[in-house]
Amino acid sequence: MDKNTTDILEALDFIKERMATKDDVTERLDLIEENLKGVTKEIDEIRTEVREIQKHLGIERKIAA
Repeated sequence: MDKNTTDILEALDFIKERMATKDDVTERLDLIEENLKGVTKEIDEIRTEVREIQKHLGIERKIAA
């Protein structure tokens, strides 16, 4: 092999060693989806609490959904 081919193969090996696999990406997306579900639930709970406080204070303003 010539020097250019060797350099290219070394660069490819370097990239392959550090590149995320499809399974890595899928696992990370699953974790993000789970976290998002939790955050969404917390936001919904906070909106409910704010509505209750507004009702108690006689405030008619709506929260944008």
